[in-house]
Amino acid sequence: DVDWSRPHLFVCNHQSMIDVPIAFVALGSNVRFIAKRELGLVPLLGHYMRATGMIFVNRGDGEQARQSIQAAGDRMRAGASVLAFPEGTRSVDGSIGPFKKGAFVVAIAAQVPVVPVAIEGAQRVLPRDGFRVRPGVVRVRIGSPIPTAGLGYDDRDALLTRVRDALIEQHRLVGGRS
Repeated sequence: DVDWSRPHLFVCNHQSMIDVPIAFVALGSNVRFIAKRELGLVPLLGHYMRATGMIFVNRGDGEQARQSIQAAGDRMRAGASVLAFPEGTRSVDGSIGPFKKGAFVVAIAAQVPVVPVAIEGAQRVLPRDGFRVRPGVVRVRIGSPIPTAGLGYDDRDALLTRVRDALIEQHRLVGGRS
């Protein structure tokens, strides 16, 4: 069970642009999320994201990406939870794609538990290539925290695999495809 009084790294599959507001409803307000830098350039949205402490990653600049990862760790050490979409992009077919390692490096450095969060149905409510919200059901399943206590940098791949496997199982339990 999630101890909501402690910071966590929440990792979520990514189906749709509507995943972020869905995750905020499911996880609460003391969550910062990691987003691609380009979202910070969107009028109003970018300003809101900066004002509320969201973390931007420039995926084309390795040094800046490392600084963003450090910022995420700082937020967690200060008591905020962080939400990451480790696939790095929205799924084309609803299945869970390969994960990038950065979020897991941060979780290990901050020594915070990682919680898999599966979302299913968002791709039908707001398709990847669309801008019109459609009626539909979106299901969310929050998995059990996976501890990072005692893990080091060399454990990042094993942690990634463990979390991805847990997320695939949570996704399957809410009717998703793996």
